[in-house]
Amino acid sequence: MSTNRFIATVSGICAAVIAVAGGVAMWLLPDLPDPVATHFGPDLAADGFGSPAGFIAWTAGTAAVLTAAYAVLASRGSAGGVTRGAAGFLTGTVVLLSSLLVTTLAPQAGLADAAGFRLPVWGIAVPFIAAIAGGILVASVLKPPPAADDSVPAAEPVAVSGSTRAVWFGRAHSPWPVLLAVGVAVVAVAASAVVTIRDGSTASAIVLGVILLLMAVLWAVMLSVRVRVDAKGIHWRFLPGIPRGSLGYDSIRAVEAVQIRPLDWGGWGYRISGKGTAILLRGGEGLRIERAKGADLYVTVDDAARGAALAQGFLYRS
Repeated sequence: MSTNRFIATVSGICAAVIAVAGGVAMWLLPDLPDPVATHFGPDLAADGFGSPAGFIAWTAGTAAVLTAAYAVLASRGSAGGVTRGAAGFLTGTVVLLSSLLVTTLAPQAGLADAAGFRLPVWGIAVPFIAAIAGGILVASVLKPPPAADDSVPAAEPVAVSGSTRAVWFGRAHSPWPVLLAVGVAVVAVAASAVVTIRDGSTASAIVLGVILLLMAVLWAVMLSVRVRVDAKGIHWRFLPGIPRGSLGYDSIRAVEAVQIRPLDWGGWGYRISGKGTAILLRGGEGLRIERAKGADLYVTVDDAARGAALAQGFLYRS
């Protein structure tokens, strides 16, 4: 199965599940109380209410956004998006949301008032069972395409001697959607802090202020990373100057330019997985630094092939 067909199949299955659940919910809509129970306590008694149409739109919309996000990210070349695990996880999540939509609304059909409504146990059990079964089924049946080649065309070898003085600089910047998402979150927290201060809740305002500060620092860190290769080793630092780090050539076994995909690592930022450690501000070319001891280090950076060539030259200098 080709990559495009795999992505289309997974997305199509999820879209069909959303369509069926949405259709059932819309069929129930005329018989539902307004508002309907949308949230339940530990005893499954209703403790949150909302518009029936709004609840349908929010739940189905969330599942649709997740499906669309998967299709976009996977089609942009992330090997992590075309694995059995990713397909099963997405399908299970969509089935869970879609099933909860139906099992939450169906028992309320015909009620004049949702106050005092208690969700049946099966209304929680069935969605989770269906999600697990659906995820396992899709992950078991669909055959993912072969893994993509992660290599990057090599640059011309750099001949380095003991007296050679050379340095290479590279940078990487976060894509604007990532920065926008973090920025929107910062604004949302700031607005909440203002409202909290106005309402006189000092303790909550302090907590939100700390969160706001941390998010602002995160936004600054995610702007860019700078990498330098010189005679001493490989050095990197984020825009604020920290975090930063260095590796001397005595602790490096090899350096090469590779394609790095954020979805393979679970997202952007500072990531740790079985493959090693990664500094990911964007997808695309970057350096893979194989350490003499410990996990490999991956850093997304422009012109990675040239940086790798110089690092290899210093590593094997005469």
